[in-house]
Parts: sequence; structure tokens; C-alpha cells
Amino acid sequence: VIGRRKGCGQMNNREVMFFLHSLQGIGKKTVGNLMEYFGNVQAVYHAPESELTKILKPAQCRLFLDGREKKNPKQELMELEKKGIRYYSVFDKDYPKRLLKTADIPMGLFVKGSLPEEDVLTVSVVGTRKHSYYGEKQTKEFCKMIAGMGVPVISGMARGIDTCAHVGTFRQNGETIAVLGCGIDIVYPKENTKVYNEILKKGLIISEYIVGTKPEKGNFPARNRIISGISSGVLVVEAK
Repeated sequence: VIGRRKGCGQMNNREVMFFLHSLQGIGKKTVGNLMEYFGNVQAVYHAPESELTKILKPAQCRLFLDGREKKNPKQELMELEKKGIRYYSVFDKDYPKRLLKTADIPMGLFVKGSLPEEDVLTVSVVGTRKHSYYGEKQTKEFCKMIAGMGVPVISGMARGIDTCAHVGTFRQNGETIAVLGCGIDIVYPKENTKVYNEILKKGLIISEYIVGTKPEKGNFPARNRIISGISSGVLVVEAK
């Protein structure tokens, strides 16, 4: 019976969404098309090949069917949680409500740390990777001030202003949140390993990309909608 292979048992919506999310080669838009056609994630997961081929290309259909046969989402999620990584699907009550208001809702988030309460004021601080000395100084001062008011600072842990935002928050021992353009288990840029570890002491790290995803160029503009989506306000420093 589909959904009971490899000791899976009957899967809930979160586990099915994680399964769909983890299929490399079947993107968010295609998952959306599947949902629209079949009506819900359970119907998508249990769909026969004859129906799946109406939405999926032949290679995608083979990927889906092979994954359904071999993957164990329950076990994979348990393994992630052992590594301190929590997966939130759009079906979870703890999924950030602010993101549900965005035009392009992430179908799931990988999180290290605890998500802030919905009514908590947050400010994102972003800007150029090639900043001036003045831009660096002002970013750190602003973030130190924001953190001093107990407001979490959100940025993308990229080179430049993003890194300055996180570092400025550290100076006030404040909470900072990083939204990555790669898998949550990958530190990018590599020189920010110390920053990554420091964030986890008091803040959190978020990614919509499956664990192991390399930092691709197109991922970074896409993750910006999450940065702005979970923020009460945005401060832009030295952008083109």
C-alpha cells in the first residue's frame, strides 16, 4: 500500500510535503501544479502513474515513483531533528504566518533554532556585498541599537552588509536571524563559519532549500522574499 513502504506508516501532510520538497528535479511550481490538479497533498502522494503523467514529465514521473518506493520521510525527518534541524511545512500550525501573506509562499522551511513568536517586532538589514567603510560602521551601529531595544535583526549572512548586520547585533548580545540561499547545513561564504556558529547561540538560521543544496546564484534573490516576509520592517544599506 502506498504510504506504508519501508515502515513509513500512514504519513501526515507535513511528511508528504517534506517528501515532495526533497525531490530534486521537481520544483515548487510543479508541486503547485500537482496540488491544484489533485486537490491536496495526500491525493498527490497516492496518485497512480497514469494520472501523474498528466502533470509530470517522464523523467519527473520516474523520480516521483522511485522516491515514493524508496524514501522514508518519517525516518529522514527524525534524522534531521537529531542534527538540530526542524522542518516546518505550510501545513504546520507553527509555520510563520507572515510568510503566508507573501506572493510566493515557501512550501517548507528548514530551521536551526526557535522561530520567533508571530507578534514579535523584527527588522531585516540588507545591502551590498561591496560596502564602504562608512556603510560597515553605520550598519553595525544601527544593528547594535536595534538589538539593544530587544528587536531581532534578520539578514542573509552574505558577504558585506549582511555580515555587518549580524556582527553589529553580536556586539549588543542580541538575537539575529540568518536566511540562507543554500542548504541549512552549508556555511556560505566559508569565512562566515564563526558568524554561523555565533548566530546559533542565541538566534536561528532558516533555509527553504533541502539539506545539502549548494549556493546557486538564483537562490539568493529568491531567499530575499523570506527575509522581507518575516520582517516587520527592512533597512537597506548601500544598495545599487
